[in-house]
Amino acid sequence: MPLRAPAWGAVEVSAYPRGFSAWVALLSPLLGYAKAGLLVACASYLLYQLALQRLFEALSVPLAAPLAVLCLFIAKVPQSFFTWGGSPTAFAAALALLAVAELVRRGEERPLRTALQDRAAARRATRPSPRTGSTPKAAKAALR
Repeated sequence: MPLRAPAWGAVEVSAYPRGFSAWVALLSPLLGYAKAGLLVACASYLLYQLALQRLFEALSVPLAAPLAVLCLFIAKVPQSFFTWGGSPTAFAAALALLAVAELVRRGEERPLRTALQDRAAARRATRPSPRTGSTPKAAKAALR
């Protein structure tokens, strides 16, 4: 469902990161809108640093924690996001980094090469034999 903003008129935003706004809405009765927004913005950048650290650890980069802190404070992105209100984008980027770190971690558990070998073996098992024209018995049983 597209999001329509009264100030934008006919402009539709179909993929707005809503997690940031939800956290601000949950915390605003306790802290007020300004403090809740600032707290969630700070949490977004902390999550970004933790996600970078997790990604570096998954890639076996030495000194992952200090390197993640340096990347966060030295790099222009995502620090420049704060000046134009892009903290929701930093929050979404942090979640994306966490997803990439998890994919890398899972890839170490079962490397891509192993997955491709399994797929190739499954194809060979279901492919008809060039000599006899029939599939192996195990493949026939699996196809039933």
